[in-house]
Amino acid sequence: MSAAAVLLPGSTVEHIERRGTWLAVTLATAEAGRVQLLFFNGEAHGTVESLPLAIATATLDSPAGPLGSTLPVPFEGSGAVELHLQGPRGELLTVVGQSLAVRPVEAEPAVVVSLGGRPRR
Repeated sequence: MSAAAVLLPGSTVEHIERRGTWLAVTLATAEAGRVQLLFFNGEAHGTVESLPLAIATATLDSPAGPLGSTLPVPFEGSGAVELHLQGPRGELLTVVGQSLAVRPVEAEPAVVVSLGGRPRR
């Protein structure tokens, strides 16, 4: 996938999961399809009762200052980050980590079973 920019407002948080020392936040975006934000030693806090969460406003901050609400895909950023999201009904979600990587989510290859019972790709 070539480089794209993801506008956080208008995207949707689909899923959050722990992967060892990483916290993976999966977003559905209009610009780049599905992307994952990977926070090293990440933690999530907020008032969100369930997912998916439509993002109304968003800011990404680092010790050097605000990084805005648009992310390049792919992206690798070292240093502490804080992602602040707000839903359309005032829901709040904050994700913090020691670094951030943004990657496109690769589509799962489709498996088609032929009449002979052998899988084809």
